[in-house]
Amino acid sequence: MKLKNIAAYFVLHAKAYIRTRSGVFFQILFPVILIIMFGFLFGSSSVTPQNLIIVNHDNGQFSTQFITALSETGTFKIKVENISNIRQFLDQNPNYMIMVIPSNFTANILNKSKVTIQVYSNSNPQVSSEYAGIINTVFQAYINSFNGKGLSSSLQVYDYSGVSSRTINYYIPGLIGFTIISSMFSMLYQVPNYRREKIFRQFKIAGLSKSEWIIGSSLFNLTFNLIADALIIIIAYILFGAVLYYNPLNVLMMLIIIVSGNLMFIALGALAGMVSDNEETVSIVGNLILFPMMFLSGVFFPLQFAPGYVKIISDFLPLTYFINALNYVLIYNNIEGSLYMIAILAVSSIALFALSSKLLKFES
Repeated sequence: MKLKNIAAYFVLHAKAYIRTRSGVFFQILFPVILIIMFGFLFGSSSVTPQNLIIVNHDNGQFSTQFITALSETGTFKIKVENISNIRQFLDQNPNYMIMVIPSNFTANILNKSKVTIQVYSNSNPQVSSEYAGIINTVFQAYINSFNGKGLSSSLQVYDYSGVSSRTINYYIPGLIGFTIISSMFSMLYQVPNYRREKIFRQFKIAGLSKSEWIIGSSLFNLTFNLIADALIIIIAYILFGAVLYYNPLNVLMMLIIIVSGNLMFIALGALAGMVSDNEETVSIVGNLILFPMMFLSGVFFPLQFAPGYVKIISDFLPLTYFINALNYVLIYNNIEGSLYMIAILAVSSIALFALSSKLLKFES
């Protein structure tokens, strides 16, 4: 493998690509248009937590009845668990709310004393108040079912608002993922086109190996992807107040994710492009790969709020791990939680690169 050959192809491909205005538009300007559109439409809203964990220290008759009444509203997906460190849990899972039922819940109802519960949230204060209001409505209705004689109640809300509550933040990893799969899509068309136009034969005569061509293509697309990704982040920050974690370690991890994802999808595009020299067949294959990943991997909406069957499908899509890794690094500042996703991306990119280098044929 010669760096000279890779550099020569990089320059050659860049000159040809820049002349193709549609390619530059879809790889750089189109994601920028999307972040502006989503920002104006949803940038001021907040992500709504749909999951409620109940820590029940009482386990008495009345606390169980109250939990049942709350679940019957259909507003929350309720889990009854024991959480020892509430703040730490919410920092790592900001789309959850936690309700704590104290150990004296049933006893205070029987004794007609003040009944208190606590609600903890790491979401936007507006969202917290909306859902705390729903909990409080059910709580008051349940207490009033005892005729309210001598009973008083109190709902205490503790808000740990973090940067992850802003909706615009979630579009940034998704649209970075969009720039990556756009590279794959262009690669998918490039392989049959280079075969048909005998360009691969010229590469072979010039001494450019398959692995050098794939690496050169990956570096070229990585350059344009980084430009597009930087514009997405800058626009989201300046226009819509996006708040992400930008310390050196987070930036380094973000670059590792983007580089690994770029190589993986370039190699995947090269493999998919080998199925046929017919553009119609390639288009069908490309759409079968592109659209499920675009809509089921969290590009346009966070998967935390998707139906269960969508989450099952998304677990088998490589773009899901790319976007989730960026979410953990940029939004949740959870580097440790992102490591296994980054490992999957790195191993997959190396495996697909080796496979595409071996199976790709410069001849039809």
